Amino acid sequence: MHRGYIKVWRKIQESFIWEDSEILKIFIYLIMSANYQETEFLFNGKKEILKRGDLMCGRHKLSAELGISENKIYRVLAILEKEQLIEQRKTNLFTIVSILNYNQYQSNEQLNEQPVDNQQTTSRQPVDTSKELRRTKKKVEEVSDLAFISNLKTKYTWIDLDTELTKMDAWILTNPHRKKTRKFVVNWLNRIEKPMTITPKPKIVQPKIPEYKTDPKQQEEVSRLIHETAQRIGGGIYK
Repeated sequence: MHRGYIKVWRKIQESFIWEDSEILKIFIYLIMSANYQETEFLFNGKKEILKRGDLMCGRHKLSAELGISENKIYRVLAILEKEQLIEQRKTNLFTIVSILNYNQYQSNEQLNEQPVDNQQTTSRQPVDTSKELRRTKKKVEEVSDLAFISNLKTKYTWIDLDTELTKMDAWILTNPHRKKTRKFVVNWLNRIEKPMTITPKPKIVQPKIPEYKTDPKQQEEVSRLIHETAQRIGGGIYK
């Protein structure tokens, strides 16, 4: 069954998305599942509208279809929203995800048109360059959250990091004045004591002392010699 196609720009290879297969998988899935035209539907007797580039989904459904844990999907969606690639509109029953710039990347028009006026291109170049520099600076200053988490997993091998990150999210919800910064995450993990490794003491093997058996005749001869020697020394005291 023909289900159409989507456009994937080569520029994605320069993005942090390309560095992690699961982030790439989730992002491509969202683009493939998004509406290509506006639709309306009834939900609990209320009319809902999905615009072009929108999709209705939930972490449980995404986890089942992609084979990725719900915790990972939650974090990836948060990263994509932070990087202004998607927006999330959450309700008590479902979440609507909007792909930002969907029309730009999925348009049928050729976007790489040659400028009519070379002077116009020259005048725009400083602005475009400035924007690109800001983006590059942001990428340098903000290392990919996923790379940061991957680094933590190599440092805190005794900790179930996914569980602790979920605990942090729950704590932040009850303490909205606090922010989940990288310093906060590291301080949280440092409070978790590393389990002590008890090295068993080496077993000391006592050397086995050989048993010496004395011949009765030889023992009698030794006693006689001792007695005679004592008599000679003591002048017959032991007679």
